[in-house]
Amino acid sequence: MNKQERNTVKTIIQRGFSLGLCGVIAACSSMPDLRQSVPAKTTQLSAKERFIQAVEKQDCVISVENIGDVLVAASISADDMRRIVPELEAAGEAEVANNGVIRILSEGCI
Repeated sequence: MNKQERNTVKTIIQRGFSLGLCGVIAACSSMPDLRQSVPAKTTQLSAKERFIQAVEKQDCVISVENIGDVLVAASISADDMRRIVPELEAAGEAEVANNGVIRILSEGCI
């Protein structure tokens, strides 16, 4: 390839790159601004709050039949529940019956 041919190839490559770059820039200019669509920060619920919500979905009662569902829905362990229930009971937010049934007295259950 002689010097003139090399210059021609070089010019074609440069123009092609410029056109390609213009296409990329044009495509980017029509992209939505994603910074505006980022949702606001959410607050993470405590184990106690998740537990109350899970019990509310079980008609406000925990029994032998639904305790597994409550623990899974609340993402807590049985040990967490053993800590949370006495706290709720002391605050007047739960009642524990003699048969072991626990009733939550939250706003969603009264």
